Amino acid sequence: MTRAGLALALLAIAPCAVSGQIRNVKPGEPAPKFSLKDQHGKVHTLQDYRGKPVVLCYLRQGQQLSTKALAALSKVQSRAAKDGVVFLALRREASPEPGPNFPVLRDDAESFYGSYGLFVLPVTIVLDKEHRLASVFSSYTPDLEQDLQGSIDTILGRPRRLPSSAEDSPTHDSKSTLQARLLSAESSPSTQ
Repeated sequence: MTRAGLALALLAIAPCAVSGQIRNVKPGEPAPKFSLKDQHGKVHTLQDYRGKPVVLCYLRQGQQLSTKALAALSKVQSRAAKDGVVFLALRREASPEPGPNFPVLRDDAESFYGSYGLFVLPVTIVLDKEHRLASVFSSYTPDLEQDLQGSIDTILGRPRRLPSSAEDSPTHDSKSTLQARLLSAESSPSTQ
């Protein structure tokens, strides 16, 4: 099967990983740059994390789905930090809610929100080491932890590992993980 045929087949069975969830960045395209302060006043830019995969999660204060997404991200972050994966949370406003073990950036002017073309919150965006869009997970689903781990494993070029709490078989691939693998294959130089 050709690469184009494989792409069409995977898109037919896995339409939800990237398509339609952010408006201004397409799979494989460079992510818009940003410069935002965290909860301690430190400025963070995308360039600060050059050469590292970055996971960005835009949250809405007081929203139950955002709270669940943040919990899933925190679990993955505890495993992925040793691999150099950077995790950043974003909010429109300062929050009295307890934060994660990684920076929470304030997007008061909604510059990040607008430049990425977000419209569903929470949204989790995965950027590869070159800061190209690799995966987008819109809202929260119970599979977010597993799907996010699969996306990270794919961009790090290693076999997908399941979270220790997963009860799926080791051969199970979620739709989002299949889409992440497709994007990785499309962005790799052709070996033909």
